[in-house]
This record gives sequence, C-alpha cells and structure tokens, in this order.
Amino acid sequence: MIEDIDLYKEYITGTLDDCIKQNKRKFVLYPNGEITNIVKQVLDNVYNITPVFIVDNYKYDQKSVFNFEKAVQMTDRDMYYLVCSDNDLYYNEIRNTLRRYIKDEQIVDLFPDINALEYIDNACKLLKELDEKIADMEI
Repeated sequence: MIEDIDLYKEYITGTLDDCIKQNKRKFVLYPNGEITNIVKQVLDNVYNITPVFIVDNYKYDQKSVFNFEKAVQMTDRDMYYLVCSDNDLYYNEIRNTLRRYIKDEQIVDLFPDINALEYIDNACKLLKELDEKIADMEI
C-alpha cells in the first residue's frame, strides 16, 4: 500500500506536464494497480483527461481493462502507454513485456530506471562542483 499518495501525485504530475507540453493527450495505463488509480486521478483532476483504456495481462475484463492481445488491436499511433509501476520485483519484466507489444516512442515510463537517475544526479553534482572550482579560479 502506498503511504504518501500526495508525493506520488506531485511526481506523476511533473512527468505528465512534460507529456502535455508535447501534445500527448491520449494515454493507455499499464499495468493495472494502485499507481494506475493515482495516475487516473491526476489525469482527470489536473488535466481533465480520461485514459483510453488500461492494459494488464493478468487482471483484465475486456471492457475497460484489456490484455495485450486486444490492446494492440486498439492502439493508435497517437496513443502513449504510461508505465504505472515502480515495483522493484517486477520492474524489468513489466517494461520488457510492454516493449514486446508497443514501440518505444509510444512508451512513457513514469518511473524510469532508478540507477540511471542516480547516475544523472551524481553527474550533475560533479558538474556543479567543477563550475564552483572554475568560478573560484583567478584569471
């Protein structure tokens, strides 16, 4: 169970802001779970957007939640799949499954690889330190 829903909403809103600025407005949510419900709330309350549908190969009803076989048939080029999972245990499996069915340019990962984010954060810190050292140098 998610403890700080407001923090998730704030984080998700930041990522969705970027999507909206790029005129991405038709979203499919994957997989179906707790974070998916938060994303639906943010899309509705902040952007007045209803997801086109939800995809989940394990929890589907073929009415509003579909398996990939059906989802692929219903997917248009202007639809973007939002990865709504930060689950460490199934992290790679969820993304690899999605990539088997959907083109990378139609995937928006709401929780990109944490290791990559840490690498970028460390690189930014090193660059800031370098800038400070250069600024302190006498010319």
